[in-house]
Amino acid sequence: MIFTFVNLSAFTYYSIAPFASEIRTLHEKIHNLNETGVRKKRSPIFSDELDNKDVAPSSKSSLSRPVCNRTRHLFHSMDAVEAAYQQLESFHNRGGNIKTIETYLNDHMDSTLNRLKITFTPDGDGDGDDDESEQLSPETSISQEIMHLLAKHDEHNRGGYDQRKMPGHYNSRPATSNFLEGNPKDNRVVFDVLEPTEDFKRWKEGLGPIPDLCHHLDYIKPQGDSKRQSSEEKFMCSLPLKKDENNSPTHNIEKKKAATIPPSASASSCELISIGCNGEWGFEKNIAATTNCQTHTFDCTLPNHEPHKPNITTIHFYPTCIAHEYKRIKKRKMEYLTYAQTVERAGLTDSPTLLKMDVEGFEYDVLTQMIVDANVHNGDSDNRHNSDKNKTDMLPLQISVELHYATRMYDLPWMPRMRTAAEIALFFRDDV
Repeated sequence: MIFTFVNLSAFTYYSIAPFASEIRTLHEKIHNLNETGVRKKRSPIFSDELDNKDVAPSSKSSLSRPVCNRTRHLFHSMDAVEAAYQQLESFHNRGGNIKTIETYLNDHMDSTLNRLKITFTPDGDGDGDDDESEQLSPETSISQEIMHLLAKHDEHNRGGYDQRKMPGHYNSRPATSNFLEGNPKDNRVVFDVLEPTEDFKRWKEGLGPIPDLCHHLDYIKPQGDSKRQSSEEKFMCSLPLKKDENNSPTHNIEKKKAATIPPSASASSCELISIGCNGEWGFEKNIAATTNCQTHTFDCTLPNHEPHKPNITTIHFYPTCIAHEYKRIKKRKMEYLTYAQTVERAGLTDSPTLLKMDVEGFEYDVLTQMIVDANVHNGDSDNRHNSDKNKTDMLPLQISVELHYATRMYDLPWMPRMRTAAEIALFFRDDV
């Protein structure tokens, strides 16, 4: 799955909310997301009165939230952003995600038993004894039948509280018997649901609503002969393209209402950071051909650290990777930088126009640490007045990231398993 986050607020907390257009390619949804600001109950949420600089929230006002003016041109309107924020706030922070995940897991109880080839035989009279009865047919919902039998034989009308025995028994093979928790003779038997792995269902349930907010959703198709042509396709909100004959940006897809682009978002000040190229340069070649952007590409996993970089002056290569903390693995000659160190290594003095990451599962800790670092820095009033750019100022205007629920990278402790829908939902939740 590929997503784009847009840094909308001047001050950011851990609130990465999915915003922008939704399209379908290769049977998966590509989403543009907006990163929202400090969570406070204000109305209206976002202020329309902006200057050319990022502004901090005013302690004297409780009516508005400041907005990063450099990203405002990316959206239809601030009214649309506010409406989308309210929708996402309801899902991510007011219980919508919990109910969605609950329903998602409930819907896969029977499929879990089917995958494990576990069947169920009712006891007939509901007393929990092994009476002669026929095994349920494959077409019958086991979970619904169990609840139906419990309700049918609830003698004291206590909703199941004093019904200690199952109204039948599961039939399982030795290899799957341990999957069922509890004593089938004396207690209720329960089990964990196995989540489906097909059709990106865990993404759809965990992400929540996907509002359409982009003025332009640009499709960045790799140029040249790429070994992984389809997987190299990227999307970005309002890519700062080169000018056409009419001196207006020529976008890769159908144009929407024209946006006024401030000088800070112009192509002449465009710096992209691309992390994880795997020796494929189709994205960088497209950017070089269609924009005036400088692309800084990082990858420490290439064999013998030989990038075979195209001979294009606007493409720069660095043999390092990204992680939530700095580390050097001498045996593999690999160096991992934090986001702040990556920006510094690229020599940037202003926010990157785009941070593009395909880092095989490292993205979760990296994104979390970026926002933690920014907020720690914002809370330090002394640091706010240092001459150096503070960490919030250097957060990217957009993040295009490929999220993974499985990985081959054994440095990640969750490598042997898959990410769950609940983890995905929590990743996008505002915990502040």
